[in-house]
This record gives sequence, structure tokens and C-alpha cells, in this order.
Amino acid sequence: MRGRLLRLWCWLIASAVLGCTPAPSPTPPVTPPPVPVDVVPWPDIVWSTADGVTGGGGAGDPGGDEMVAAVIAGAEGFVAVGYRENDGVRDGRIWFSEDGVSWMSVGALGALDAVELVDVATAPEGFVALGVGTLGAAAERPHAVFLRSRDGRSWDRLGQVPGSAETYPAWLAGGADGVVAAGTDADGAPAAWMSPDGRAFERVAIELAPDLSITDPQVMDNGYVALGGSGRPPVLLRSRDAVRWTATQIDMAADVSAARLIPGQWGLVVQGAWAPTCAANASCPASAIAWWSQDGSDWGRLPGGASPVSNGGSIVVPAGMHGLLAIDGASAWASPDGWAWRPLPEPGDGSMLVNDAVVLGDIIVAVGAVYGEDGISRGKIVVAK
Repeated sequence: MRGRLLRLWCWLIASAVLGCTPAPSPTPPVTPPPVPVDVVPWPDIVWSTADGVTGGGGAGDPGGDEMVAAVIAGAEGFVAVGYRENDGVRDGRIWFSEDGVSWMSVGALGALDAVELVDVATAPEGFVALGVGTLGAAAERPHAVFLRSRDGRSWDRLGQVPGSAETYPAWLAGGADGVVAAGTDADGAPAAWMSPDGRAFERVAIELAPDLSITDPQVMDNGYVALGGSGRPPVLLRSRDAVRWTATQIDMAADVSAARLIPGQWGLVVQGAWAPTCAANASCPASAIAWWSQDGSDWGRLPGGASPVSNGGSIVVPAGMHGLLAIDGASAWASPDGWAWRPLPEPGDGSMLVNDAVVLGDIIVAVGAVYGEDGISRGKIVVAK
């Protein structure tokens, strides 16, 4: 899911000033599609804070930051991953829940030391978690770390993965056909790993244009899709095998970039930023923008304004037959395809930073953290049923 996008999206939220500058014209123009006739409306849902994610702060607690970075739903239940930081070292944390309401901390003792878990995905017969490991407290030698679980409760750390040294893993996508992980190496070049079953990973030599990288890969029925990197005009990448990728331009403007890719039931949505070049001595902060495509071939800019898909503070996730869900710490919205949105009950008072969310049927689980008056972040999970 989306814990790997935390730093980039937090920057966008902090820098987005909506309404200060007009967004560029859509490229190309696009009209709203017909409302899907088979979209399922949301029932009445009620939000609650999940049990079992303590977030620290108890007696004897050393006061380290805690963050829940990503969440996924599988046949066994829900799995969330993140980290706990003490003295500059981030140790991985894994939580499991059967129903999304009651959670327990799981994971092999010692196997997550100095491993910042950034993402989690379903795999054939279980789950896979991805982390950035360090060989010393100074974090001078990062490497990819993979963990596997059949039931979400008991986890095994995989042995040394070929080509994992000196890499920065960031994204994980999986399903019935296998698992793909992506990131960069020490030189900033793309790095990717594949596994048919989540039990063993191999570094793969991807076929990709030199100026592109694999960002936010997602599993679809006919293979994989991804973004081509956040530091350039946005493109959509497609692949049947996660090795050979072809690119389709999303927007030709040089001052826009893409950050999140959301494959919905009735189209694809991309969230990103517009950072225009300003004259000297002029303040020109980034603004949030978004694009939509029915099939990934033809793209157009979604309307801005009050839309949560481009308000700079909400993340969007697939919601199955409900379409799409947008959520932040104070509000939630539903849309069949990313165009027309209607509000859902509020998930909180706005104090929670939402990093990721997952929808399973009529259940929503959102994960992140809240920051106390002491400046320390404490992990939090909220659920709507």
C-alpha cells in the first residue's frame, strides 16, 4: 500500500496552498464519464479507535516516535506495519487484526531490530512485508528486508536477498500471481525484486527507459501498473511480468509530477502536485492536482476546487464496489470514479495523520499517527463498520 509515500505526501500537504494560484489547463480536456450503474452505496458507518495499538506513552516508555505506515486486508484479516524509533534507530512493528477493530502486536522478537517497515501486501497463501534495514545505528548501509507470513500472526524474516545491499526499498505490490517490490539503489537507479509466492525474492533487471523509475506499483487483472517517477512529467507504466515496462504520458506539462496511483473499479486516478516556476522574489508554493483515465491510455485533469482528490491533504484508496475512498484525519468522502464525491461520517478531529487506508467490503481501516504536545508521534488505527 502507501506507507512508502509518507515523506513525499507529507511534503505536498505542507506545501500545498490551494486557491492562491490557478491550476494549469487540463491536458487534454476530459469530460466526466457516466455514473456506473452497479456502484454500491455505502451503508451507515460508525468510526471508532481500534484497540491494541498503544502508541507508547505508558509507564516506563522511553518516549520514542511510533508510526503505522501501511495496511492491507487479506483472507486471514488485516495487517498493518510501521516502526518505533528510539535513539535514532527505527525498529519494525507489525500488527494483526481479524476484524479491523481489535489488534495485536506480532512479529518475531529481534527480527525487526533496525528495520523500518514501509509496506505490506498480500501474497499467494499469506502476506509479505517490506522494510529498509540498516547494519548499524548510523544507518550508513541500507538494504531491502522481506518478511513473510501465512496467517498474518507468525512472521519469518527471509534470508539475504540477492541484490538487496545498498538499496532503498519503497513499494510493494502483490496478489495471487506473485509479489513485486521496487525502490532505488545507492545511485538512485531503479531496483526491483520479484517472487512468485512470497517465499523467496530475486533481483530482476527491469527493461525501462533511462529517465524513468518504478513508483507505486499496483496489481491489476492483466499485470502491473506503476508511475514513472515523481521528479518528472507523469507517465503511467504497464507490464505483464513486472520486468518489461511501457510508458503512456499522463500530462505533458513540465511543472507537474505524480505521487500516488489508485486503480479503482471504474478507472484510474493519480494524485500529484503542480509546482510552477515563479519570477524572482515571488512565492510560488505547490498545489495538489489529480488526473483520471478510464483505461490508462487517455488522461485528463480532474477538477480541483473542493474535491478531496486534489485538496492536498487527503489520500485516495480503492474501495471495491463502492468505487473510491478519500480520507484525512478529519473527513472522509466516497466516489464511484473520482469525479463526484459525497461526504461520509468524519473519522476524527483532524489530529491524526493518515498514511494509508484499506477497504474490505463495508469495513474501512485507516492507519497513521497522532502527535502529542510533547512532539512525539504515537501510532493510531481507526476503523469504520
